[in-house]
Amino acid sequence: MTVVVLHLSDIHIRSKQDPIIANGQLIAACVYQELPEASAVFIVVSGDIAYSGKHEEYEAAEGLFNQIKATIVAEKNVPIHFVLAPGNHDCDFSLSGKPRLLTLNAVRDDPKQLDDEVIKLGVSVQVEFESFAARLHSEDETRTGDPLWKKHRFSIEGKEIVFDTINVAWCSNIKEEAGSLIFPVDRYKDFGNESTDLRVSILHHPLNWFRQSTYHSFRQLVRRVANVVVSGHEHVGGAGEDANTDTGHSAYIEGCVLQGERNLAESSFNVVVFNLDEGT
Repeated sequence: MTVVVLHLSDIHIRSKQDPIIANGQLIAACVYQELPEASAVFIVVSGDIAYSGKHEEYEAAEGLFNQIKATIVAEKNVPIHFVLAPGNHDCDFSLSGKPRLLTLNAVRDDPKQLDDEVIKLGVSVQVEFESFAARLHSEDETRTGDPLWKKHRFSIEGKEIVFDTINVAWCSNIKEEAGSLIFPVDRYKDFGNESTDLRVSILHHPLNWFRQSTYHSFRQLVRRVANVVVSGHEHVGGAGEDANTDTGHSAYIEGCVLQGERNLAESSFNVVVFNLDEGT
């Protein structure tokens, strides 16, 4: 059996008038040739769905996503699932006051201060994203986790598939700087101790955006947990493999920009096919 992943990233939707909104059918058509053997299609978005985390931006995004789904289903009646991770543009920074900024700066200098209250403050700018992601919950999906790490489990024709959406934008600021992100790795050190046929981790920022105090342990955790790591943010697509003596073998997929500053001049995305019978 195969599953198809339509990987979108960095859509930056401002309104229903955005040029990308009218292109849902064209995007969907790019998976048609993979549908005959597909048992399911996953529409995976590695962040920056919205431009500034506003309700009306997600309303426009929902129209685009529904159009993509309907077009695929019209070609083949196959289950469609959405899996979304937030990016920095999915944060509504108008909700971020001085307490959030001061707290996050303090925790960057002293990660031992990172606790539930700090996380609650950090994710307070992602309210509209969370509401949007909840609306796209699939009936056949088991979703567990917390605001920073959610596991989306699917059972398809006897195969167990898990998508991890890792919220690395929880501590984002309006002016993002490379090397500034942090993550409480120890909270999730046991997340790799389960058996799956395919496990995909999705995060917005690539690993080079993390602070040195987080970088090595976070990289090790993500690569150990996942067969495939999917990211976005840098607007440059790519794919490859990593082999490490500590974390084993994994692959990575880097997202392109679906709608950038030049509108659709640079628009691109990824279509990935996993053959779960052959492990490829």
